[in-house]
Amino acid sequence: MSETFFSFLLFTVIATTTPGRATALATASGVQFGFRRSISLIMGIAAGMAILAAGAALGLAAVLQTLPVLALLMKALGSAYLLWLAWIIGRAGAPGVGTGKDDGPI
Repeated sequence: MSETFFSFLLFTVIATTTPGRATALATASGVQFGFRRSISLIMGIAAGMAILAAGAALGLAAVLQTLPVLALLMKALGSAYLLWLAWIIGRAGAPGVGTGKDDGPI
């Protein structure tokens, strides 16, 4: 039990303290759109990290190793979701075009 908890704790500390893509994205969003408009992004990153840590703590890897079909299903659903997001973003056009809003930092 203590070895599992230590592994979980180490993963959580390293994942939340090292700079990575999420930090770069939050920084770029803060510079481009300001802090207030970037809060939802920051909260989404925090929620995603919490879900990732919870999955690791609950032993999701063991479940996926036991049921490889579930792992394949998760990959397929994740890929479909990313393609859907790409489609939505590709059709959206430039931010703020035609809205009369200033896209500068708030």
